[in-house]
Amino acid sequence: GIALSAADSSVCGSPLVSSRIVGGTDSLDGEWPWQVALTDDELEGEYLCGGSLISQEWVMTAAHCIHHPIQESNYKVYLGMYKLGVTSPHTVVATVRNIIVNSHFTSDGDSGDIALVQLATPVTYTQYIMPICLPSSTSTFLSGTECWVTGWGTRYSGGESM
Repeated sequence: GIALSAADSSVCGSPLVSSRIVGGTDSLDGEWPWQVALTDDELEGEYLCGGSLISQEWVMTAAHCIHHPIQESNYKVYLGMYKLGVTSPHTVVATVRNIIVNSHFTSDGDSGDIALVQLATPVTYTQYIMPICLPSSTSTFLSGTECWVTGWGTRYSGGESM
């Protein structure tokens, strides 16, 4: 296994400023500072998937987003963006050191669709780049518990990514 140090709980999860999820609203700059965009040079740098910053050097994403054989040098992680494809002075583009795909992942989508991406260099937290809080392994969530989902999806089925 791999040991990860949890994000500092004093800063995580605190924004300072079909089978798919469709709909939602545009966010504001800095509203979801843990949201990242993952790109793959094999796709000519096109947006591949979203992810969540979980510490200064680790991003959690979906295993189905990682192409095999894994070539870390093909991936880039965009942090501090709030609109896909639009960079700003506070956007950081990070290279990737390591990618770990859940060994129990099955491509049929039934289980284990998670991967960890290690950044080549730890990022510095800013008001636009912060980690998300992860629940403890003993946390339970009752049916009906409200939550937020972030990402660059579409507002309607068949629409372009935002």
